[in-house]
Amino acid sequence: MNSVASNEDINISEKKETKKPGKSTKEREKVKKVNGASERFFINVGSIDNVNKRELLQFICEQARLKTESIGNISLQKKCAYFDVEKKYAKAVANKFKGISLDGRQLRVNRDDGGGRRRRS
Repeated sequence: MNSVASNEDINISEKKETKKPGKSTKEREKVKKVNGASERFFINVGSIDNVNKRELLQFICEQARLKTESIGNISLQKKCAYFDVEKKYAKAVANKFKGISLDGRQLRVNRDDGGGRRRRS
C-alpha cells in the first residue's frame, strides 16, 4: 500500500474564488460614485459602436485629460452612454469633446438633463 509522504490533509479542498461572469474586476469597480459631488454626462457612443466600458473610460480620460479616479459610474447602452464626473471637472469635460467626429458623425457630449424627467426643486 502506498502512503502519502506529505503532512497535507488530502481531504481538504482548496477554496476557489467565484467571480461573476462577463465583468472584470476593473469594470465592477467602475460602478462607484466619484469622490464628492458629481455631474452626469451623456455621450452618443454606445455598444453598437463596438466599444466597452473600459475603452469608453480610456477615451473619456484621454480626451478630457482626466485621471480614471475622476470618472464614476458608466452606464453603457446600445446607442449611447452616461457617465459621472467629479463636479469640479464638469465644465472642462463639456468643452473637450467639441468638434470631434466618430465614423463620420459628430460626437456629442453634454450634461444629462434627466431624460425628460423633472428635477425636484
